Amino acid sequence: LNLNQHSNPLAPGQLDSHYSPKKRMHLLNDEEISDEIKHNPNVVYLRFKENLSFHNVLGKQWILSPNGDFKEAAANLFHYLRELDRSQADFIIAQPAPNFGLGLAINDRLYRASKKI
Repeated sequence: LNLNQHSNPLAPGQLDSHYSPKKRMHLLNDEEISDEIKHNPNVVYLRFKENLSFHNVLGKQWILSPNGDFKEAAANLFHYLRELDRSQADFIIAQPAPNFGLGLAINDRLYRASKKI
């Protein structure tokens, strides 16, 4: 049984679209983000942790946890998604968390947020 496809889920989090903001959102690693996207003034970034080499977009970044703490990132995730959805940006680029431990749950929610049904 795939809970994401269940027609009568036990909890809203089991729905594919439960975490989707109204704005378009893409889940990309840093190396997948082109210079054209970085310089687009209509893009805002939701990042797992601070990355000083990503300086081109300072001011357009929302950091889930500056030090990369999984619990802090998970606690900030939904609040930040709602805030970014209210921002002036046209779309959101989200950086996945490291894909282990609590990072798996964070990435699941980011994936669902980026998926449009």
